[in-house]
Formats: sequence, structure tokens, C-alpha cells
Amino acid sequence: MEKFGEKFLSNGNVLFIDTASDNISACLAQNGKIICSMSKQGGALENMFGILNEIFAAASLNARDVSAFGFCQGVGSILGIRTASAALSTFRAANKNSVCFAWNLLKTYAQILKASRSEFAILCPSRKNFANLLAFENGKTIEKEIASSEIQGIKLPKYFVEQRKSADKNFENLERVFFNATEIAEFLLKNEDFAYVCEPSEILDAAVLAKREYVKWNSPAHS
Repeated sequence: MEKFGEKFLSNGNVLFIDTASDNISACLAQNGKIICSMSKQGGALENMFGILNEIFAAASLNARDVSAFGFCQGVGSILGIRTASAALSTFRAANKNSVCFAWNLLKTYAQILKASRSEFAILCPSRKNFANLLAFENGKTIEKEIASSEIQGIKLPKYFVEQRKSADKNFENLERVFFNATEIAEFLLKNEDFAYVCEPSEILDAAVLAKREYVKWNSPAHS
């Protein structure tokens, strides 16, 4: 992780936005204090820029006044995360001396939960019939993708991050947990080491736990 001075989140205007789910949320901090926040149900392409406009209008600021642009890298909606990453990287390029940073959803949720729970499993949807899992047990953390059919066999207290509607019955009857951008910002302002600061030309892709598989395109099948 590149370091950008001491306490870079606590100085200047810092934007936080989470587009990893259908519950988009954003907030703006000024010198370490949250000054406004917004949230909206829906997709990032349709709603992200509207939320940003509302945030800047409420704070009487614009993107040129922001010193650090932060977003949730996932796991979650790949389209939503890529939309935020591309947009904030563009703001950074147009705003000299600003930076982009990102936080990992599962790792950040785990740190917040550790304040009140000794062991747990955090789950959220992945591919069809699969789930993303972070398990914290006996002081050790495991992150991986599992078949959703394995969820009921997990003996730890289970917390479900419902990022989108799912017909998968394996996610039913799980305790739901959600931390909006303001709650994440309050954590990161006190724990800056959990914010990954991008290199000046770096544009982060969405984080995934699934094994990436590439197949050769079969042109006759698409003709």
C-alpha cells in the first residue's frame, strides 16, 4: 500500500462511496468529521452520479475540492464497483494532488464485527449457487468462495450481507448485516491501514473470490 502522508483521511475533504450492492451509499468527511451522507436503492449506472451531485450540493463543494476519493472494492456487484472505480479515477486525474483509495468489504466488515463478536462467518452472494465467505475462528481468518449448499453446515454465527435479491434458499433465515458508507468511513477514519491507496495511474478492478476462468471464444456458436 502506498502511504499518502500521515492521517490522509483526516485532512481535507474525503469522499466515500459503496456501489457494491443495490443499496448505494455515500458520505463526505471534512477534516475527519462526516458532514453529509446519502443513500439510494438501485444500480450504480443509474444512481451513482445523482448521489454524488446531491452530496456535493449538500456540502457546497464540487469534485475539485476533494482530496481523496474512496470506494468499496468488493466483493459485490462487479459492474457497480467498476463504475465507481472508473469514475473516481477520472476525478483523481482531473484533480491534481488528490488520491483514490479502496476498502475490502469482507475484511472491513470483519474488523467492525470483531469489536463485539469473537467468532463469526460473513456471507454474501457470488455466482449462481455460490457464496463469498469470510470466516473468523480461533483467531484465524479464511476467505474463499463456497457452494451455497455448504452454508447451513457452518457452525459459526452467520451474518448475511444481502447485496441483491436472490432466489437461493440457502441464504434464507440468516442474520442480516449492513454497514453503510458512513459507518465504514467512521471505521476507516480511525483505522487508515485498512484503506488501500492506489498508485497514481492505478485503476482497481472489482475484488472477487471466485477462480477466474477464461475460455476460448467459439465464433461459430455465436454466428
